[in-house]
Amino acid sequence: MILSACGAEQERIKGLSLGADDYLSKPFNLDELVLRIEAILRRVHASHTQAQTPFEITLSDLHLDRQKQLAAYNTEPLDITAIQFKLLWQLAHNHKETLSKAFLYQSVLERQFSRYDRSLDMHLSRLRKKLVAVGLSPESITTVHGKGYRLHVQS
Repeated sequence: MILSACGAEQERIKGLSLGADDYLSKPFNLDELVLRIEAILRRVHASHTQAQTPFEITLSDLHLDRQKQLAAYNTEPLDITAIQFKLLWQLAHNHKETLSKAFLYQSVLERQFSRYDRSLDMHLSRLRKKLVAVGLSPESITTVHGKGYRLHVQS
């Protein structure tokens, strides 16, 4: 991203043709700068995530297929919503890590985290119930107090 005092059209064209993702000339609004940076980060994150994310994940008897949006445990299909699938996918893809609420809001619900918004908790609770119904432990998704959530699937 180029921040410059030169706002002429030729300068912007030159900067973008040299490989800049964006060009912002002074004076500029700080909110606009932050939004442009967030847009660049979203594009980079999306391309990086898609390049490294597999289409299927198998953890013990839990199997997820991202292309078909299907989840199964012990070959029994899970009846989960699209958001619950995205949530389970993120937890399974990062099963060795504790994922923060802020990260899950951004990656699953595609919005900024708000401490007063309980929708992620609701989706997690419903997903836990569905996992327990097919035979997974109630502790398969654990809450790490003050940090986030983690998926534990016994081998």
